[in-house]
Order: sequence, then structure tokens, then C-alpha cells
Amino acid sequence: MRDCIHKSAHRRITSGPVQIRFLGTKFFLSCMLILFLLPQSAVAQEPDRIDLKNGERLLGTIVGIDSGDLLLKSPLVSDTVRIPSSDLRTLRSSQPFWIELSGGERLRGTLENATDTFLEIRSSRLGTVRSSWKSIVSLQRDTATTPSARTTENKPGEAKSPPSIMPPLVHGQIDRIEFTDGDHISGTLLKMESGRLTIKTPYADSLGVAFRSIRRIQTHAPVTIELKNGERWIGRLIWLPEGKQALFSEASGQAQPLDWKRVRAINPDDQHWSLSLGLKGAFREGNKDRFDSRVDFDLRRKTEKDEFRIRFLFNIAEEEGVRTARNWFSQLKYDYHFAPRTYAFLSSQMKEDEFKKLDLRTANSVGFGYRALDLGTFTNDLEIGLTHIFEDFKNEDDMRMAVRLASNSHWKINAHTALNNQLVVFPSLEGSEYQLRNEMSLKVNLYSGLNLNLSFILEYDSDALTGTRKTDVHGLAGISYKIRF
Repeated sequence: MRDCIHKSAHRRITSGPVQIRFLGTKFFLSCMLILFLLPQSAVAQEPDRIDLKNGERLLGTIVGIDSGDLLLKSPLVSDTVRIPSSDLRTLRSSQPFWIELSGGERLRGTLENATDTFLEIRSSRLGTVRSSWKSIVSLQRDTATTPSARTTENKPGEAKSPPSIMPPLVHGQIDRIEFTDGDHISGTLLKMESGRLTIKTPYADSLGVAFRSIRRIQTHAPVTIELKNGERWIGRLIWLPEGKQALFSEASGQAQPLDWKRVRAINPDDQHWSLSLGLKGAFREGNKDRFDSRVDFDLRRKTEKDEFRIRFLFNIAEEEGVRTARNWFSQLKYDYHFAPRTYAFLSSQMKEDEFKKLDLRTANSVGFGYRALDLGTFTNDLEIGLTHIFEDFKNEDDMRMAVRLASNSHWKINAHTALNNQLVVFPSLEGSEYQLRNEMSLKVNLYSGLNLNLSFILEYDSDALTGTRKTDVHGLAGISYKIRF
């Protein structure tokens, strides 16, 4: 009997620490599980804190604003406490709020600080925004993640109205920006570059936001939109009735849908460089095998006032293994705009053609240009000037003065396709001879800076050497890639 008691006691003594450790582990895990399963609202029920100028400190729940007075629910009193903003010294709240301003802006954030003159809102998208109490229309605690889930209080007998999806249209000298999460702010759009949009607001000199977070924009004045393929459009940003983004051209009176994915910048810096490299070719197999190829180099620097361009083309062709064409063409041109539609230019063209026995032809010009037509999607520039032409042939040289007449047209067919045509004529001032060059090119943007190009070049020389053709025609297709820096 004693042995049984002794064994039982020994079991209780030896197993005690194990049981205590096991129960301690269970208790710790249970506490952690309870803490983890507690709703976030219960864990984060830290009261709002308001410090007044007279030294008082109030704790409770901020429920809104009315006529500049802050409304607070306090556990000490049954009625809502009204606190004039003029009595505030500081304010703290960790809970998110929806704040609506007099300009129509709607922001979501926490109340970071407050004084008797302003309220600071900490927005995850805009950073710290400071607003005067006079400009705050409403202040509502947010219990949802999207503005569409919020409800507004209605007076007895009043029907509830659905939450606003589209903010009011732009009125006055303000621009409106709506974000993907429903926030919207008003101010003056300054620019967008490198994925950051900058806007000036009544409560901040300059706010920078990520462009990818923007849903749509309205502007009261024209802006310059620069696409990733280098094209520039000018017009007001508007919303179509179905809510889509569009660009409205004052010149043409038409609105064109705008895809943000294709936009590189808004109101970009005046000066920029662009480089385009192209390779075009054509071949034919049959009774005769023929191969044509052309390399195109185009470098430009453009500002609001002027434009500088360097272009170089090299062309070579073979037929039945025998070279049938080899020539190059280069152009340097500088335009200076001293009026919105009027500019002066300097131009220098050079050409060499082995099969026309032309070692070198130069045409140096100076003159004026005028934008005769501007319809938004279609523009036409006319140029006139004086030209000095020098020609070095295999057996003779020639030098003369001529007039330079040019027409440069650009047609933006749609968001992806553009047609350009450049016609240049050099009538001689010393005889009846003249040279003509017309280049028409169709460009289709495939992706970002990658383009499909179709070109047709016509050249005519009324005083061509004996044994050579007066007319040359080239038709080629290829691809080009344009970069900006």
C-alpha cells in the first residue's frame, strides 16, 4: 500500500513542472490568439485629444465640424461639445477622416495638428496638407476604405442621395484632379515629368503626387501634352460624358480621347533633345533581283522659341548583284520664332549621288516662315528665302543664286498615326532651271518610341547632266526608334 502511495506521489512530484510549463505555454498562446483576433477598431480605440489655449485637455471622439466649431463626443457629457476653432491649441487623432474643402477638394487622412487658424491633414497620397478652418466645409470620420462607401446624414423626411462619383466641372481659374481612390483636389496644374505631377493649391505652394495614381484631370486653360513618341498636343484637359479623359483643341474645336499610358509629360521643360534612328528597305525577287536600303539619322533640339535639326540619309541599291544606286543627303536647319506663327530660318543642305556624277551639291538658305494653317490635328508652314547653290560634278562645277520655296505639312490622323510632307523647290534666279524635292512619310506608332515608317521621295532636276535621269523616285518601308533626353 505504501509502495502504491509512494509511486503515486512520485508521479505527481515529477510531472508537476512539466504540467506547469505546458499550462504556461497554453496560456501564452491563448493570450496571443485573443490579441490577434481582436478587431482593429477595438485595439486602436485611442481617443481623440484636443488641447485648448486655457490649458484644458479634452478626450473623446471628433464627429464633425459646424460653422467653424469642432464637434466632440465626450464620455463625460451626453450632449455634443462644441469647441470654437479660435480656442484650439493642438489636436491629435489617429483615426482617418474625410475632409471636404470649399474649393470642392475631397481628401482622406488623419488629423495631424491644428491651431486656431489652420488644420493639418496627413494624407498618404499628398503628404501633409494645411488648410484654414474657413475653407473646411465638412469633416467626417471614415469607417470605410473608399469614399463611395460613406453615407451622409439626412434630415428627417429627406431621401438619401447617392454619393457623388464625378466632381463638379471646372469653374473659374482652377484645375481639378481626381485620383483612383476617389480623392480629388483643386488648384493650378504646373507640370508632370518623370512620373510626378505638380499642382499648386490654395493650401500648399506645390504638391507632388505620383502620376499613376491619377484617374482624370480637368484644366481651365490649355496645357501642352507630350507623348512618349515625341509628339506634342496643346489643349484643355476635359472629361467626356462617359467619364473618359480627353484633350480639347481650341483651334479645331474637337475633343480627342487621351490615354494616360501614352503621355510622357504635361507642360514639359522648354528645352529637350530627341534622336530618331531608322532603317528602311525594299527587295524584289523574280526575273530580276533588287535590294534597296536606307539609314535615317535625325537629331533635334527644341525649345519654346527655337528648333535645331540635323538629319542624315544614306541610300544604297543593288540589282542582280550590281550596285545601281548610292547617295546621301544631309540637312542642318535652325528656326527662331519671334512671333507665335512667324519665324526666321537658316538652312544648309548637302547631297552626293554617285550615279548622277554629282560629287557634292550644297544649298545654303536664309529666309522666313509662317504657319499658314493650324487646325489642331493639321498644320502647314510656308517658307521663302534666298539660296546659294554650289554643284560639283565629275567634269564641271556650277554656282548660282536661287529662291527657296518650301511647304511643311503635318497631319495627326489619330493617336497612333501621323502623315508628314515636306516640299522644297529651288527656282534659279539666273535661268529657268530648278530643283525639286518632295518627301512624304507615314508614321505609325507601334509601342512607346518604336514606329513603323513608310516613305516616298520624289526628286527632280530640270538641268540634269546628259545621260542621267531628271526624276528619281524612292519608296521604302521600315522601322525607327525615337528617344528623348
